[in-house]
Amino acid sequence: GSEDDVAWLDVDPRARREIADIVSDETAGLVVCVGPIGSGKSTLLSAIIEAHDREAIHFSTVEDPPEFFPDDVKQVALNEQFATYEQNVEATLRSAAKKILISEVRDKRIAAMLEHHATSAQQLFSTFHAEDTVLALDRLRALKFTIHGMASLRTVFGMRLIPKLCNCAVPVKYDHAFLRTAGFTDDLIRRAELRHPVGCPACNKGFSGRDSIIETLRVNERIRDLIRQAGMAPKSHWADWLGRIRAAALDDGLVPLRVL
Repeated sequence: GSEDDVAWLDVDPRARREIADIVSDETAGLVVCVGPIGSGKSTLLSAIIEAHDREAIHFSTVEDPPEFFPDDVKQVALNEQFATYEQNVEATLRSAAKKILISEVRDKRIAAMLEHHATSAQQLFSTFHAEDTVLALDRLRALKFTIHGMASLRTVFGMRLIPKLCNCAVPVKYDHAFLRTAGFTDDLIRRAELRHPVGCPACNKGFSGRDSIIETLRVNERIRDLIRQAGMAPKSHWADWLGRIRAAALDDGLVPLRVL
């Protein structure tokens, strides 16, 4: 899959490149989307499924509530009269599907099942709540994911829905020192086009609608090696290792949500 295959997705170019790689690759592992309720996590994963050539890929989903997918995606909606969410997840993970979407990692039992299958022969997609892509590792640790399981991560997307500036917004400049304290890199400062809301008859105090922003953490070999080292270090050093992972991710091009 090239970027042209996913050009219709309304996401930033960095996220689009990563999605194109995911669509074209069948390597086993875990792709997760994190963020608060209503941030667009499930919508993004649904769009990734839509981008696949489903004639060549056996795709199944377990969702509560269900999203809307084409008829060629096997979809399991929760009905507690017949089976619990956990039972549906377990049955679907045992299927022949190469790629599976599990709507949410709700607890340690679901996490254990995903870890087992993500480290075997399936590519899994799921969501859970975390502040950002690096802190997703902290959440997985709380769900009793092993370091081996965390190393099966391929990509972590961090999502937010934010108010969208109206066209009446005007250009604004900020002191570079202030922007650096807010997390802007020198490269971002050079490229950023900053605008300030004004307000007009067509908008709500300078904002019109909402837009999605996506933080993309590519778990490459460098990040994966740091995750493994963190697993071998004393638990009291975990926060320090998260800091090292974040620094490496920023060095590799991670753009934090707060500066998108």
